[in-house]
Amino acid sequence: MVVLREQLSNRSLHLWTKLVEAALDPGQTGVVEVVVRRQRQHRLDRADYPGIVEAYVAGGTMKMLSERYDVHESTICLLLQREGIESRGRATVIHQHEAEVRRLRERGWSLQRIADRYECSTTTVWRLLRRP
Repeated sequence: MVVLREQLSNRSLHLWTKLVEAALDPGQTGVVEVVVRRQRQHRLDRADYPGIVEAYVAGGTMKMLSERYDVHESTICLLLQREGIESRGRATVIHQHEAEVRRLRERGWSLQRIADRYECSTTTVWRLLRRP
């Protein structure tokens, strides 16, 4: 017998059952308990909305705000869209500092280190540096 805790979709239940059946030796009887822990959801408080908008307009990034408020970046993005704030995009931020990015690369900084500094992907840095 398989005992599951927490709610699972039918597909997940099927997968867990198959997993437990595969773990049991043929002919073995007994109870196998599978504990499924759900990730805790973090929700924004409406009182935080003005502060998030203000911080973003002042130059904060969605990534920074999502880490500060312990929510996904898409949550911050959706909030800003609902509030009528146009997304800057990460690439815009790094393009504003193109000369500095080129200097850092000439000093031997890796693409990853530069990307971490400007909170963008290494591909974005590479594309910027590839331009004439």
